[in-house]
Amino acid sequence: MTDAVAFELPITEEAIDALLEAEGADYKPGQQLPMTAVSPELRDVLIDELTEGAYTLFEADSGRGASGNAVALEIMGHIADAGGVIAVSAAAYTGTQRIYQRLRSAMGRRPLISLGAAVHLAAADLVDRLGTTDLQVHGYGDARTPAPDASYSGEDHFFVVFAHRQDLHSYLVDARGRTHYLGAVARRTI
Repeated sequence: MTDAVAFELPITEEAIDALLEAEGADYKPGQQLPMTAVSPELRDVLIDELTEGAYTLFEADSGRGASGNAVALEIMGHIADAGGVIAVSAAAYTGTQRIYQRLRSAMGRRPLISLGAAVHLAAADLVDRLGTTDLQVHGYGDARTPAPDASYSGEDHFFVVFAHRQDLHSYLVDARGRTHYLGAVARRTI
């Protein structure tokens, strides 16, 4: 689990073959992968939506137990926050949402997401609801009690809570990016 904005993508046969060949002395888990590690349809999304250098493709573990290889697309580093204030713009939220939708369309299914992507998808929804970017991240995390999922298995849920004025807005986001607004409650001042 990472709080970087990342998506899990299917890996190409050629990339799997290259990883299997590299499993000797030079093999390092989580290594950076070339654009050929994803399908031409997904490459088109990356070329259309992101400038070169604005993303990285990494080898990723997919599944629990007998897991397999996948590609992790990281489009943004760790969630930038200073004192809980999201230090990224509404453009970053809506950009994450747009890329998620494009990847979903190209793959024919929802991509698995990271905690950071969950925060951005929830923020994009709340910006749409409130019509303002005047939000603060109040809290976020993995909703599972046991240790968080280290792979992109699709079994996790994330919680995200934003502060806006005197209200706290809560979200539950599943690992496939389904964003559920749970509602708002007034904060008490002490």
